[in-house]
Amino acid sequence: DDNWAEEGVLLAFAAGITHIDTANDYHNQGGVGRALRRSGKARGEYFLTSKVPGCGRQNAGNPDDCYKWTMSYLEEDMLLLNVTYVDLMLLHHPPDQKCEESGDSCRRLQSQWRAMEDFLLGMNKSRAIGVSNYCMGCYVCLNETLRVVPAVNQVKYHIGMGKDPFGMVSASKDLGIIIQAYSPLGNGDKFFTEGDATTEIGEKYGKTSAQIALKWVIQNGVPVLTKSLNPAYLAQDIDIFDFNLTEPEMQRLNDEDRYYTPAGCLKDGKKGFPVGAIVGICIALVFLVALLVVLFIRRRVYCQKFLTMLSSTSSLTAGSTYSEVHLESRDSDECNLSEQRDVGRNVVDEAEDALHRAISGEIIDQ
Repeated sequence: DDNWAEEGVLLAFAAGITHIDTANDYHNQGGVGRALRRSGKARGEYFLTSKVPGCGRQNAGNPDDCYKWTMSYLEEDMLLLNVTYVDLMLLHHPPDQKCEESGDSCRRLQSQWRAMEDFLLGMNKSRAIGVSNYCMGCYVCLNETLRVVPAVNQVKYHIGMGKDPFGMVSASKDLGIIIQAYSPLGNGDKFFTEGDATTEIGEKYGKTSAQIALKWVIQNGVPVLTKSLNPAYLAQDIDIFDFNLTEPEMQRLNDEDRYYTPAGCLKDGKKGFPVGAIVGICIALVFLVALLVVLFIRRRVYCQKFLTMLSSTSSLTAGSTYSEVHLESRDSDECNLSEQRDVGRNVVDEAEDALHRAISGEIIDQ
């Protein structure tokens, strides 16, 4: 929130950090602006990045309306920060949270980018413009109408993705777009702060596991963003330029492949994959597995109770009701569904019917 952001910016300045990254979606630009004024720093002493939402995320209206919609958010960012210009302004997400090479989402993207270009070229309120969480399909769409190539694509990038996940880093470089890493330590996973490889390498250089993870990003030529309200961590974040990892060490960390994807991109690199969809699929799978387990347990319990009952009698014959099935005493393990398909639901239903008839006196056999 604004108060945490204000404190965080001042702590970052005190640690020697000069790049401040914020966004409309963070709802903290008022606090960032207050900290910038309180710091006493001249405007040229820090680098300020902000972002506006992707059109269609809050308003999926006519693609042509995205120009005005984007302009209104750009102006809001400037008012909240209380600055005359930013160093870098980004589109925070692709329109509709997906990258498409054509269609309404592509037209929304093109309309938004036109607003960004005018913000840069016509209004001189940003020194550079870029994107965030964009995949290859968005590049294809943008290329059809752009006047200015995005300076930056800010994506999630860290150990576990490999050096060039899905070719995003190299493809961006070929287009003149700099990949910038956010969440370089993942989302708090101990893999980054206590991992075997990073910890072992860190001991050699007198660095923490987190510092090795950050160094891997930097040494792969990717600028990195970090965040913390802990002064010690902030100091460690920039204390990574007095050593270099060896080629074998870099290769070892490159090989730490955990199949993460940058910016939610699919493997074909053309469409965004919404986080919500991943979460939904996972929840559905959990419920499905739980349902199967419950059904299996109930089936096993039912079979074993039924067969235990059978074992207490010498025989139970249901006459014509059991024209093809004769149930006698047997071991409960014969209820294995893969081996005894005869003990199916139809048999259980007929057995229940036979038991009711036996109780009522229709069947007397012992």
